[in-house]
Amino acid sequence: MNEQIQEAGISRLVDNVEKIYRELKEEWNYQARDKINSYLLNMMQRYGEVKTILHGNAPKPFYDVYYPLSLSINTSRIASPSSRTLFRRRQALIVSADAGSGKSMLVRHLFNSAIRDSYKIPFFIELRYLNSTGMSLEEFINHQLHAHITESERIKKRMLQGGEFIFFFDGYDEVKKDLKQQSINSLKDMQERFTKCKFYISTRPYTQLEMLSNHSTVQIMPLSNDDVQSFIRQQLEDTELSERIVNSIT
Repeated sequence: MNEQIQEAGISRLVDNVEKIYRELKEEWNYQARDKINSYLLNMMQRYGEVKTILHGNAPKPFYDVYYPLSLSINTSRIASPSSRTLFRRRQALIVSADAGSGKSMLVRHLFNSAIRDSYKIPFFIELRYLNSTGMSLEEFINHQLHAHITESERIKKRMLQGGEFIFFFDGYDEVKKDLKQQSINSLKDMQERFTKCKFYISTRPYTQLEMLSNHSTVQIMPLSNDDVQSFIRQQLEDTELSERIVNSIT
């Protein structure tokens, strides 16, 4: 994705939020605007490139590597969704899939699309880091928002209540067993209190997340034969090699 497009998305996101908090303008300027800009720019740089086995240690632009995935929610099939289309009429989603299914690439795409479309402020939580903090999930989230978004409790509360965030919780299966139930309770509580925010949780199968009854479960659809061929051609700059591989599997 073009970096200028992403930066324009960040600018629109921050401007849209600022309009809501005009009466807190001095506090907003001092406590939040620069932090949000810095956070989104840092995450854009982090997720704007990716390393793959095929390309060694050389980082590649994310969208040179990412192949659009199709998802299934209940009976609906959604091809190459953005965050905006995926969360239309949905508050919370669980993506449960095995390693190698494309979960990590999908969450990067959805994060990037939220910025590109100025949809909501995407906020990424790697749940494996919860294990060593001694915090509950809610405490951990508040700590991360304080560090990266704003130190103002007034602004943070207003942003949560106003639905300014889409939370990406990555790797629920990596949460320690004794923290899992507490984490589920925290997620339920956040969703009930902040109904305008959006919540996305990724995990490997066979966790306790089915207890979150207000979530829609997302399935990553397997690639078709045509998709596999297109994926190979996209990944390999050597046209002759990619065609030999395609011919060997067709």
